[in-house]
Amino acid sequence: MSGYISITCSSALAMIFAVSFISKVRSPAAFGSFVTGLSEMRLVAASVARPLAVAVVALEAAVPLLLAVPGWRPAGLALAGGLLTAFTAAIALVLRRQVAASCPCFGSSTRPVGRRQLLRNVLLVTVVVSGFVTADGQARLDTGAVAVAVAVAIVLALAVILSERLPELTQAADGSRR
Repeated sequence: MSGYISITCSSALAMIFAVSFISKVRSPAAFGSFVTGLSEMRLVAASVARPLAVAVVALEAAVPLLLAVPGWRPAGLALAGGLLTAFTAAIALVLRRQVAASCPCFGSSTRPVGRRQLLRNVLLVTVVVSGFVTADGQARLDTGAVAVAVAVAIVLALAVILSERLPELTQAADGSRR
């Protein structure tokens, strides 16, 4: 059973990081918005925002690749945990300083950084820890049960991604909230 939980955690994290990466690099404008979002957070000098953005997207791209290879899964979980910890600390600092900044978590966003992102990241760190704790490299896994674990991971990943983007997607054309 624990191997299936680890697969669910790893698969969900791989999907979340893949979507986060793609949303930031899908176009030059999207990457520019990500750089702007980092600058708005005022955590680093403006001259460092672009190199930091490049590093972030490179590391985000590495997470799904590492998680996809069973022997590298612990490295993928460690990298995901490290990134999420850094992101959580950054969000906490922005909130503490009361900086008005949009959330660049999944690329560009009009929503300000808030406690929701902080809570989301704490929960995702819990998913990372669960993936580590339940990893069992020696267990033989049933293909059908693995499919169920991946299906659960898809639902979990979609819940995380859509919970971040849904308010923007449901705005009326005039900019008011429905």
